[in-house]
Amino acid sequence: MEVLIKKLTTGDIMVFDKKTRELFLISPQHAAVWEAGADQSVNFARHLAESGQASHFTRHDLEVLQSALARVTVLG
Repeated sequence: MEVLIKKLTTGDIMVFDKKTRELFLISPQHAAVWEAGADQSVNFARHLAESGQASHFTRHDLEVLQSALARVTVLG
């Protein structure tokens, strides 16, 4: 399973499963739970999302978000 794990400048931790195209965002308030966990995997990120400590975006959710952002016109 290929996974991209990155700590963002906002303090959130991003966990992206390349195979299923699922994204998990672990908030800064719960980042310590992730960092203390011995099993830093997609399954652990999924567990955190189920317990309300992370946000879970499915492939469909990400497609909808990308489609909405593509329609945004920058006015300047």
